[in-house]
Amino acid sequence: MEITWYGNNTLKLSERNLAALVTNPPGGWKAEIAALSQPAPTLVSLPGIRQVLQRPGEYEIGGVFITALSADAPVPGEPARSLMFGFDFSGLSVIFPGPLEKPPDHATLEKLGTPHILLLTLGNGLPPANAAELVRQMEPNLVVPL
Repeated sequence: MEITWYGNNTLKLSERNLAALVTNPPGGWKAEIAALSQPAPTLVSLPGIRQVLQRPGEYEIGGVFITALSADAPVPGEPARSLMFGFDFSGLSVIFPGPLEKPPDHATLEKLGTPHILLLTLGNGLPPANAAELVRQMEPNLVVPL
């Protein structure tokens, strides 16, 4: 597994023989999958990206299994304001909660499961004490602070 951080919430995750994935890419990127943790109210397309994930759901693209969950309380008839992602690269579980305003509830964490790697946004979201509590709840093998 190769994880490259490009600043803020932009990461590239790649594993040999599986689809490459980027989170929150600015324009001009090339990858099979883009996961937007703070999607626009309307569906967008990004040139160079085959599949843009911007709604909650379960996906399988290029051998990568993806779970996208709303990170905030859903409003009926409106798209999610922020998404959390769970990625499964051939049994290696990576969770990217994106920039969170508050810790997710227990039911949401159970849906994502226990990650091998937690990619945790710090500095513009959860206060340090809440981030530490999230790490304790999820019990990842490795935490990558962003």
